[in-house]
Amino acid sequence: MPTPAVGAPGGGEFVLTPDLPYLPNGFESSFKNPYIYPLTFLNLPKSGQASDNIPIDANSYFVCEEMNATVSDEATGLTVVAADAVPIMIELKDSASSTFFQQSPFRMSTAFGTGERPNYWAHRGLIFRPSSNISVTLTNLDTVNAWRVDLTFKGFQIFNLPDQLEF
Repeated sequence: MPTPAVGAPGGGEFVLTPDLPYLPNGFESSFKNPYIYPLTFLNLPKSGQASDNIPIDANSYFVCEEMNATVSDEATGLTVVAADAVPIMIELKDSASSTFFQQSPFRMSTAFGTGERPNYWAHRGLIFRPSSNISVTLTNLDTVNAWRVDLTFKGFQIFNLPDQLEF
């Protein structure tokens, strides 16, 4: 069980400790490299949809621990401070396993944090296989504004893996 941070209200935020089974067997002793995969949608049209892919490097697995989004008004270039107020739906898929990470598209602000308020996966990050793609589809429910959306998938690459992995 994660250990609460000291001094925070009600026991505080959780921090990862060595006793948390964070990675599947075979990953623990492998070399890890902090890494960020960015994805930018320059013009998500009003009442429109856009899709794109992030190719995962062929030489490593990628464990995504944190997902963040910055939303800017396409007309003015101003960043929207209350990104959770922007009505954008998102759908995420891992192309290697054809796995969707949700039952249906959901509001982006429920899984993507910001630079000031990042969203961390509490138990275990999303694990992407080498040479796979993170497929992202955004749907703008706003009928007035077009948006620029910058997404970051932060985590680490894992190299030198055993032949057999247990997920």
